[in-house]
Amino acid sequence: MRMKKLCICRSLVAGLVITAGSLDAQTHVAITNLLFSETFSGHELATIPTTVAAGGLWGTAVWTGPEGTCGVAADGENAFGQGTTNRFLRSTSTRNLSLITPAFFAQDVLSFGFDYIGRYPAGDGTRWLNAAVRIGTAYAHYTSVRNNNALIRTAATDIPANPSIGGNDVPVRILTIMNNRAESISYDRPDGLGTTNLDSVKASVWVYRYTGDQAGIWVHLIPQYVYLPSITNAGAFMDTIQIIIDSNAALRSFDLDNVEVYGSRGLLPTVHASITNLLFSEDFNRCEPGTPPATTAAGGLWGTATWTGTNGSWGVLEDALNAFGQGSGNRYLQLSNTHNLSPGLITPVFEPQEVLAYAFDFIGRFYPDDTSRWLNVDARNASGAAHVTSLTMSTSTIRTTTGSYSYGPNDVPVRVLTVLNNRAGNIIYDRPDGFGTASLAMGSASVWLCHSGVWEHAIPEYIYARTTNFPYGATMDRVRFFMDSNPFWRSFDLDNVAVRGSIEPAALPILLTTAIAGGNIEMRWVGKAGKSYQVQHRASLDSGDWSSLGSPIVPGVDGGQLFTDSLSSVVPRFYRVQVSAAP
Repeated sequence: MRMKKLCICRSLVAGLVITAGSLDAQTHVAITNLLFSETFSGHELATIPTTVAAGGLWGTAVWTGPEGTCGVAADGENAFGQGTTNRFLRSTSTRNLSLITPAFFAQDVLSFGFDYIGRYPAGDGTRWLNAAVRIGTAYAHYTSVRNNNALIRTAATDIPANPSIGGNDVPVRILTIMNNRAESISYDRPDGLGTTNLDSVKASVWVYRYTGDQAGIWVHLIPQYVYLPSITNAGAFMDTIQIIIDSNAALRSFDLDNVEVYGSRGLLPTVHASITNLLFSEDFNRCEPGTPPATTAAGGLWGTATWTGTNGSWGVLEDALNAFGQGSGNRYLQLSNTHNLSPGLITPVFEPQEVLAYAFDFIGRFYPDDTSRWLNVDARNASGAAHVTSLTMSTSTIRTTTGSYSYGPNDVPVRVLTVLNNRAGNIIYDRPDGFGTASLAMGSASVWLCHSGVWEHAIPEYIYARTTNFPYGATMDRVRFFMDSNPFWRSFDLDNVAVRGSIEPAALPILLTTAIAGGNIEMRWVGKAGKSYQVQHRASLDSGDWSSLGSPIVPGVDGGQLFTDSLSSVVPRFYRVQVSAAP
């Protein structure tokens, strides 16, 4: 049982003088975490934006037509005001388009914006472009724009009903703030004029007009609404954005550019994760030269060891040139001028973990027939991957959500360490360089690289790609090394694979914050589902019995908790919160 004491002598809170006043009911949220960005400038003309599997940014990009056209277009008329070399996505007299971002680490407040021009060619019907924020496969909110008369759909109770965004064939920027917290928030207005409030499980829509009488002005079009949510449970975390045209016989057209998604995670319990449980280790020294690693069924260590390529070779080699610096007697795995390491090398299933650290020594090779393809390493369970660490052979880079990180030259050994936190809460963990701890948000990964004995925190927090709807909080029970199947060749050397997990995160002390509001003292802390929190008090800091105030608080979900006590008495009180397992 853990306890956190808070000393309050009515006029004193944590050593600060408190005067009577009002507490703003809204928590201010800084929505500054960039989750996704797409300008369409890197795509080939007349093509659909590419997915991460093909080197692009989208998790899913599908257009099935059959009418009209859909693809990236050149901005020859400077329609978006970014010059004639700008590119954008154009859908003309068509339907059945769906673009879905990769699953980013879960957020309870999102900001998603895009530049948009509604078109109305002959034959178009009064249909809609929907930009949806999703929780798994369910929808928390649509921002739904009608093509032929530039209206946004609202629910029947919303006022104003179906407000106009400014007309057809004119560029506007549409910005939606979605608050799925169990509490109201305030956020910074895009027009720079302070903050504005947003209720729990509500959306707020802003429009910026590039031309006309209101050019250069943000208009708060709909301050509070939600259009057609499929799920509205407050506190649920949102993890993808989908841009979709609903499938039916009507036609519609639009131009789209500069999609951006920002988010904010609520204050969640942070725990120290001791990632010391060795789950798997392979140095290839016990393997026979010239053969692939053996599976457990054949007396080896791997659960699966599969290469289906028809070009090149793969197998264990003796390190005659001491490439890994461990002597010429060392053995390692080499895949040379080949492809189709699929399903690949997969560890045996180990005890499920919420936090993993998987590391390996790696040399990227660049033979004449290689192209810029990837070795992918993912932590997963039977349902799919929680995260992919993706390394290019020819350019020594790691793919990230919004670009690539260069880690050095080819043909040079580097140790790659990925720490993956799939808990539904934040962690701190011991840094591999020995300099204290590092933090890692829920559902995200951190990549470290060791060059010549020096550790570098290359990518502190990101998710490159994960299986659609892989739930945050789900455990991982295996690690896979694979290369996607295609005709390209690539080469690498691999050694000293180690996978470690977190046995049980050690809980950090409860952090209490306080404020005076309307004659009451308000105590706030972050609680965890499955725990019971009992507020207690006594008249002296060092002696006397503790008395309970009210009933225990048992949160249904992780998140902020509030307890209020009256200041009407002049007797000093000292507070603590007693934590135990929920009954």
